[in-house]
Amino acid sequence: MKYIVWILLILSVPELTACGGGGGGGGGGGGGGGLPERTEAVKSKEPSWDSAPLTDNDIVVIAVEENQQAIYKINTLTNNKIAISDEMTTGAKVATLTISPDGKKISYIADQETDNHYELFVSNSDGTKNVKVSSGDPDKEVRRMYWLGDERLLFIEKHDFLAGSSLYIANYDGSDRVVVAEDKYSISFLSFIDDTAVIYSARDNSNDKDNLYILRLDDGGSPVSEMIDVSSWGVERIDDLQWSYDKSMVTVRDHYNKKLLLINYDNDNFGDINEISSISGSAMWSPVDNAIMYVVDSAFADGLKINIYKNGSSIDIADTYAKNISILYDFRWSDDGSYIEYIYSTADDNTIRATRVILETQEVIVINSQSDHDMMDYELSPDGLTAVYFDKQLQVIDIATMSTHSVDILKGLDGYIKVKYLSWTNDGANVIAKANISHNGKATYALIQYDTIDNKVRLLSDEFEGGDSFACFALYGKKVKGGCYLAFDER
Repeated sequence: MKYIVWILLILSVPELTACGGGGGGGGGGGGGGGLPERTEAVKSKEPSWDSAPLTDNDIVVIAVEENQQAIYKINTLTNNKIAISDEMTTGAKVATLTISPDGKKISYIADQETDNHYELFVSNSDGTKNVKVSSGDPDKEVRRMYWLGDERLLFIEKHDFLAGSSLYIANYDGSDRVVVAEDKYSISFLSFIDDTAVIYSARDNSNDKDNLYILRLDDGGSPVSEMIDVSSWGVERIDDLQWSYDKSMVTVRDHYNKKLLLINYDNDNFGDINEISSISGSAMWSPVDNAIMYVVDSAFADGLKINIYKNGSSIDIADTYAKNISILYDFRWSDDGSYIEYIYSTADDNTIRATRVILETQEVIVINSQSDHDMMDYELSPDGLTAVYFDKQLQVIDIATMSTHSVDILKGLDGYIKVKYLSWTNDGANVIAKANISHNGKATYALIQYDTIDNKVRLLSDEFEGGDSFACFALYGKKVKGGCYLAFDER
């Protein structure tokens, strides 16, 4: 019997990622005298960049079948699959995968040619073309990649064994590759101002002080990086950059000092700074206005608190349950910015709650609470009207009526261990579950599709090999599930 391990990525839109990892990755393999070359050559297909874009019914997966890894496109309607990547040798690993904005090309980072040496490749979405885009420097490997429109990629290469990173731009076919920032001690967080400019953080030496740079990508000229003087900001280690919805403000999070800076930005000039202290974890801008949600570690005894900063003042979230948050698993804005949702547990008990707060009225709605940590896989449908989570079976909640019904998505299997990850397709018609199951006396993985319209369940894959080497998958605009090995395109 063939065993197939799927890592899935639900596609049809840009910047999606799926991640492998597990047995080796970005730290370079081994030390000293160079990297072993594979004995099997990578074959290139006939040139052709004219492929159809991915559809809402297409999933791109990274699969291992009989110890041979490859990238496939699988259709959720027919279950047919097409090989996307160029031929990959036994033991090769794919660490990250993204899709061009037009859905016609797939870029991925893999050690396709040399053990534990990761490079950037681009393939057509129908698998008819595959090229290497990165520099091919044996002492560097690719760690991040970003699409610049449909034609170009921005990517970061890092030395395998030494500190030092370089930033490149290249066409998707590997031509016109240009280095725009070279031999930085590190290049960290990167965020797009617009299609012609990027802001990123980097260190020129090992003094643990980060600098900010703006990279100009205007057509017709060479890309140019200019350093921003941030000495007056009091920032030591930048670990996040985010733009407000209208690009009039940028947030800079200082890891060492646990503070969040909200900096006004206008016509390439950085202005007034507002500072929020005692930040714990991430912050998130509203999709419709300049309001930002963040988490404050007020004191150890009081736990974490969720606040919203808008128009110069902070707003406490009036959730009586969330006065003593010990763990915050997730938080998010609605698409229209009218409510927030978060999943947390408190120090008082082991209960995990999924809560919605209507911002205008401060009405608090506890969507569900339970003492099972599967609630961490709670997922809201794209229209916000239905939620799903796993508790022995798939639980489907109608938000309007707060009624719940169960769906046996493991029917026909010998037993189950746990559904590890849940995600909705972009049209809201299907829920995809990555399940760790017990089947034929062994622990295996399964990829399961629940059709919410026809109320049908089916396997998208055969049995899954045991182990947790390939656990990532993602929907466009949502978090990657499972913990990616390498960084991914968050644009």
